[in-house]
Amino acid sequence: MFKTVIAQQIEVNKFILPPFGSPVPDIDWIGSTKDASNNLITVGNTIISQDTIALLVTKQSSTGTEIWTTTFFPPSAIISKSYGVAVTTDASSNIYVASTTAIGANGHYDYLILKYSSTGSLQWAKVIDYDGLDDIPSSIEFSNDGSLYIIGTGTDSTSYADYFTVKLNPSTGAEAWRKNYDYNKQLDGAVKMTFDMSNNPIITGFSGSIGGSFALSTVIYNKSNGSVISDYHSTTGINITNPKAFVKDQWDNFYVAEDYNSGNSQDIKLLKFDNNLQYMESDI
Repeated sequence: MFKTVIAQQIEVNKFILPPFGSPVPDIDWIGSTKDASNNLITVGNTIISQDTIALLVTKQSSTGTEIWTTTFFPPSAIISKSYGVAVTTDASSNIYVASTTAIGANGHYDYLILKYSSTGSLQWAKVIDYDGLDDIPSSIEFSNDGSLYIIGTGTDSTSYADYFTVKLNPSTGAEAWRKNYDYNKQLDGAVKMTFDMSNNPIITGFSGSIGGSFALSTVIYNKSNGSVISDYHSTTGINITNPKAFVKDQWDNFYVAEDYNSGNSQDIKLLKFDNNLQYMESDI
């Protein structure tokens, strides 16, 4: 008698621990996505020499076979460090990478955004500096109308970090607009991005208060010029400080999930907001 066992295949997106020496240990220094042909695109970094850490981009087939691997670092720099953070693709399987790079022994980090063809040929690379200090992206996404957005954290001259959002032309890398968002002259960190039904970008993350605590901050920008349409900050009773995921439903309600420490255990908190970012309900 024979027994047939059918194993269920489950898709897993594994986060790899950040390597020693990354500029900010709280950030996952790796990103992955799939292209239109179901190939896996992964970005990270690799050590070239004592003075050079290069951006690493790898394309693999759905079976795990390596199709190509390429690295990037500023060619004229004696000392440079570049770290891949996030990646996305378009309908033609072109690849768009959000990374951060620093040049020189004491150089500050700036956004480094790159476009590769489906065969791994570099199309353009763009360095974006917010205010002369450290700038680190967290996400790169396309809206449904084909616009390319990068969000992250930019540090200003007061040494406080703000949301830093940039809209680019995906064909040329030309900058359409850039905006910073500072809630209360404290630390602000953009984490996740989605879009409303009009393709306006919606960014969520955390903002500090003068009292030293952190809360959820979400802002909606006008896609045309980057002006603020509306923003929201959580208040006592629905405090959320560590958002991990951000999605919307077909009615433009928004859902935010976070790691939540209740004091006795580590839980998941889910919050729901309407299309005007007004709080509706939560569950733990």
